[in-house]
Amino acid sequence: MRSRWPIIGISLLFALLTLIPYAAAYASAGDMRFSGFLFNPYDAASYLAKMRQGYDGQYLYTLAFTEDPGPGALIFSFYLFLGHCARLLGLPLIVVWHAARILGGVFFLTAAWEFFGRIGFSPRARAAAWLITGFGSGLGFLAVVFGSFTADLWVAEYIPFLGMFTSAHFPLATALVLLLAMRIALPARRQSPLSLALVFLCGTSLGAIQPFAFLPLGFALAVWAAWMRLTRGRFPDGSLAGISAAAAGILPWILYDFWILRALPAFADWFSQNQTPTPPVWDIALSLGLPGAAVLVSLADRLRIRAPWREQLRSIDEKRFLLIVWFAVNLLLLYAPFSLQRRLMLGMWIPLAALAAPKLEAWVFRPSLSRGRLLAAGVPLLITNLVFLLALLAAGLARNPALFLSRDEAAAADWLNANAGGSVVLAPPELGKWLPGLAGVRVVYGHPMETPDAVRALRDVEAFYQTADPAVRSRILADRRVEYVLCPGDQPSCGASADGLQPQVFSSGAITILRVTPN
Repeated sequence: MRSRWPIIGISLLFALLTLIPYAAAYASAGDMRFSGFLFNPYDAASYLAKMRQGYDGQYLYTLAFTEDPGPGALIFSFYLFLGHCARLLGLPLIVVWHAARILGGVFFLTAAWEFFGRIGFSPRARAAAWLITGFGSGLGFLAVVFGSFTADLWVAEYIPFLGMFTSAHFPLATALVLLLAMRIALPARRQSPLSLALVFLCGTSLGAIQPFAFLPLGFALAVWAAWMRLTRGRFPDGSLAGISAAAAGILPWILYDFWILRALPAFADWFSQNQTPTPPVWDIALSLGLPGAAVLVSLADRLRIRAPWREQLRSIDEKRFLLIVWFAVNLLLLYAPFSLQRRLMLGMWIPLAALAAPKLEAWVFRPSLSRGRLLAAGVPLLITNLVFLLALLAAGLARNPALFLSRDEAAAADWLNANAGGSVVLAPPELGKWLPGLAGVRVVYGHPMETPDAVRALRDVEAFYQTADPAVRSRILADRRVEYVLCPGDQPSCGASADGLQPQVFSSGAITILRVTPN
């Protein structure tokens, strides 16, 4: 345990330093209100909406970005839990979100250090693997030169550095994947009923947070155990029991998710829009970066060995073979016929970093430390994350309107929070995405995936603000069961009494709110 405390301290220091871009954005807000997020505003607004439902006492999630959510379901329970924590602690939702993000980052970095220790690396290789995992990235900065963005610049599931900056659940889910890998394949002692109970607990926790995250590791563990049986004449001690315990914890969540998609139409509509395909092959190749190149060099070295392939397989260390299979399975699953391909990138950077670290460490220390080689390895590993970090800072200092609310918008959200909780609000999309989280209301449209039939809902919202036909506006208000209309600027359509709109109930600068008169 003594050896872990410095890593825990370094991890905590780094996690706290991730607050700097957010603090800079908050300080630069001026008369605007900073949302508290700096990346992917639609996902950020979704996190906040889920937390708000927990804050309001709900245990089942109902779709927040629609006027007709249908019954709730036991999904997104992690963010509902954070909302309950915020209520019990009397803290703002965004404070609890950042606290969870920081704790998740510390948990992940500490688990990664322990994992690389179990692999059996030399101290330098272990440190290299840990640094690559926590702070390294691919070669996406090269794509930026040509005006493009590769996965290592925006897929937070893939690059842990991005996940620790922008998400509360990705670092935690990745840490649980590492714990499962250690408990099943790299146990410190023989499996016992208690250790299997811990595997089950990790599995069911991962199932509640990110149920499909175990698939790459689960398949890899099955292949690894079968390989051990073929080449060593035995299954690894406790591996089958461990895989079974993990599956027992995770499978109920996956089966429940599939049941939801068949039984609850609103969630089925949401899932049909929730398409997260893996980027093209060239994108992934560039995103593998220097670690990917090191793995290719290692593979070339292996292929030059003139020996039967069966002998070569038997000669591979079992722990290294687990890493090879994990990475290979992950690559294959990225292009499986599955609508959530990109979600399976969670954790893929770990076996890649582990496979690359010994080769890179040996190259940098050949025969002793070479500063030139250290620089040649460090710059390609770090520069993409530096580009990402600068982008976060720029978004905050420039007060990106997708991440900030104007003074009048914030005042309108506060009024809705105090007076219209649970109501259906028709609002412009750029503001509508924030209202479920900030005010506890429902919106006609607020999210391209989590609003069922999002294209039609967006069309209705745009038509309401753009049309001059009172009949069209009245139809939209009735069909969508709208109770309040938020009007930005001077919108003549908002003031038409023929629409059933009462005089304004709120006004602040360019923003007004009108109540809809029931027919």
